[in-house]
Amino acid sequence: RIEHLPHLGICLGNSGFGRNIVEYNEIRYVALEISDTSAINSWMEDPASHTEMEAERSGHLIRYNLITDVQGCVVDENCNLRPSPDGVHGIYLDNYTSNCFVYGNILVRCGYAFAVNMGKNNVIENNLIVDCNYGVRYSAFHSYAPQMYGFTMGNRFTRNIVYRANAEGHMYLLYDRIGELPLDQVIAQSDHNLFFDPAGGLYTFETRVGHGRASTAVDTEVYSLAEWRQRGFEARSLTGDPLFVDLGSGDYQLRPESPALELGFLPIDVGKIGIRQERS
Repeated sequence: RIEHLPHLGICLGNSGFGRNIVEYNEIRYVALEISDTSAINSWMEDPASHTEMEAERSGHLIRYNLITDVQGCVVDENCNLRPSPDGVHGIYLDNYTSNCFVYGNILVRCGYAFAVNMGKNNVIENNLIVDCNYGVRYSAFHSYAPQMYGFTMGNRFTRNIVYRANAEGHMYLLYDRIGELPLDQVIAQSDHNLFFDPAGGLYTFETRVGHGRASTAVDTEVYSLAEWRQRGFEARSLTGDPLFVDLGSGDYQLRPESPALELGFLPIDVGKIGIRQERS
C-alpha cells in the first residue's frame, strides 16, 4: 500500500532490458502537494537530441492496481492550497510512453483516470473508472519536441467501465495543439465500453485545439455519444448501470446480470490487491 504522499506514488522510466510490471498495488491520497502528476507515472526517454522522430519503446505492463483519491494541489490567489483534479491522473503515460498494456485497474476519484501524452500503441482495457472527471485524456503534441508531431497513434480504449456520479467533465478528452492529426490515427479503437451517469447526464466526448496547454485551447468541440459514433468510435459500447455489488461501501464487484459482462468485461479479483495477508 502506498498512501499520503506529496508527489506521485510510483515512477517508471524506460528500461533497456524490457518492460516494467506494476501490479496488485493499493495507492491512495497521493499528489497531495503538487499537480501534473499521478499515482502511477511513466516517462520514456526524451526524443534523441530533439531533432528527429524517435524509435519504438518497450512498454510497461500496469495491471490490477486499486487507485483512489488522487486530487492534486495548487496554490490559489490567496496563497491557500486547494485540490486541483484537472491536473492529476490515476495512471499517466507521459512523454511519449508507448506500447503499454494497462489492464484490470480500478480508479476512483481521480482527476483523469488515464492520460496518454504523445505516446503510441497503448492499450487501456478492462479497467473500472468511478467518479473521475474524465475517463481518459489523449494529448498529441508538446512544444519541446515539435519534430515528434505525428508520433501519437494506435492507442486503444476498450472494454472499460466509466461510472460518473459525482464528477464533472466528459467521458474523455483529446487535445491536439496543432489540430492536423486524424482522430482515428490517435485513437485506433474505442469500443465495447460501458458508460453510466446515474444522474442522467449527457455522455459527451471533447476535443481541443489551440496554443498553450489543453486548459487554454482556443477551439473546443463537444460531441454527444451519437455524434462520437459517427466519427467511428463506440459503435458497440453501451450506456447503463454496471450493477456494482455495493457501491456505497466501495465493493465494485459486478452482479451476474451486469451489462458490462455482455461486452466482454472480465471481473477483477480484488482479493490480491494491496497488503498481503500473513500466512498461518
